[in-house]
Amino acid sequence: MRGGKRQAQKLLTSLTAELDRHGPTARHTIDELLNAHIDHLETRGRGARTIEGYRTIARGVAADVTLGKTRLDKVTVKSLDDFYNRLTNRGLSPASVGRYHALLRSAFKQAMAWGWIAANPVQLATPPSVPRVGRKIATPKVVAALLAEAAASRNPQNLVAFRLLAATGARRGEICGLRWSAVDLNTGRIEIRAAIAQLNNRQVVEKEPKTHQIREVTVDTQTVDLLRKHHGSQVALAAKLGAELSSEAFVLADMTLDPAGEAATQPNRLTQAFARIRARIPGAENMRLHDYADLRVMPTSVWDPLRGAAFGLLMSA
Repeated sequence: MRGGKRQAQKLLTSLTAELDRHGPTARHTIDELLNAHIDHLETRGRGARTIEGYRTIARGVAADVTLGKTRLDKVTVKSLDDFYNRLTNRGLSPASVGRYHALLRSAFKQAMAWGWIAANPVQLATPPSVPRVGRKIATPKVVAALLAEAAASRNPQNLVAFRLLAATGARRGEICGLRWSAVDLNTGRIEIRAAIAQLNNRQVVEKEPKTHQIREVTVDTQTVDLLRKHHGSQVALAAKLGAELSSEAFVLADMTLDPAGEAATQPNRLTQAFARIRARIPGAENMRLHDYADLRVMPTSVWDPLRGAAFGLLMSA
């Protein structure tokens, strides 16, 4: 080829653009790409709850008459920005639009790896920025009131659940996935090995923790005492139901489904119980379960009043 470096670069750019426009796989649409990409992630072991969320987003893209059926070689930065604007005008939050953007970006990156396209326009698109919102952390007084209210509720597992959330800093799905085999009542050590997730079809699945790693936490003696008391109650209930509590029973077991305790409580039930209880606590009305305080990091000056005032009441309940 004759000509200098500049001419060669121009030719390369032209060939790349031509491949993107008329390559053998450029006929694929965004809808087809997203489905193929999500299937690929599922075969690589991505969690069921995550895959379900991805498919919900993919359906949202497919439902957009302007973008959903667009061929990959026809997608532009402008068409993507317009799509984000339409999502915003429909009432989606910046964070929700950001999830659309994240899935599209990874899907187009995969399309490049497959040779379906030569460039990723999503990288240059601009979804709305997500405002920074500070977490509303519960005060020790509010936490103690929440626990006291949980102790007085009709379901005794509410106290166990919220006490474990506060003492371990674990997520609600991880607390629901906690089995007695992961709890050492002699040392107070708890292993977070799994989490429970509830899909949109109400199916409950057990999965790895969000960090994909088993981690260990040590809880205080009051929490251990509460767990020991709760374990005894489960043993007695199982016997009353004509069963024996399994060594692999869940700490928060739904024993109406399985008297041996091997059916987990659904995470949504914790959220619903928390919403009912917080409504009766001044200062907790707008608090999310996600904002619940991690008491492990509180100083001794905060722990002492909680131990002396709140948990004495709780253990006598």
